[in-house]
Amino acid sequence: MAEIYMLWHLYWYIDDDGYEEDEGKILGLYTSEAEAMEAAKRYYKLPGFNKYPFDCFGIDKCTVDKYSNWEGGFFSPREIIYNIVKKNVDLWNPEELLPYAPDDEYDIESKQIAKQVKINHTVDELAEIVAQVFSKGFGRQYDIEHCSEIAEAIYRDLNKEFSK
Repeated sequence: MAEIYMLWHLYWYIDDDGYEEDEGKILGLYTSEAEAMEAAKRYYKLPGFNKYPFDCFGIDKCTVDKYSNWEGGFFSPREIIYNIVKKNVDLWNPEELLPYAPDDEYDIESKQIAKQVKINHTVDELAEIVAQVFSKGFGRQYDIEHCSEIAEAIYRDLNKEFSK
């Protein structure tokens, strides 16, 4: 089976709201790793690419006409994190709006929290994130102690989900 080399570029940045985001591009397919590396060196000289370290480029060896390593499908860690956050925020219901408000009442806050959550955050770090998001979202101060119970619930669910 024939092999090709896929050249890609991936970098992280902070968006306008202060959240960490990533952006990736597939730059080309090459017949050898050396050709892909030469292309990476050419791209690195171009505007945009030269703002980031050279190690943002990557090369993957792929076999043509072969089933990939995704036979079991895939999951999105961000989607799982969001679902955990949303479930716990809705149960927490800090403004006591549910069940009277629509089911999506806290979705904006849940998305903002989920974007910042890392699987290895501590309970205190999670409480800080929740407090910041809800303070900004509802225009009044949420202290970390008030947010510690939901932070513990999120922490527990994240550990249960990602320790599998």
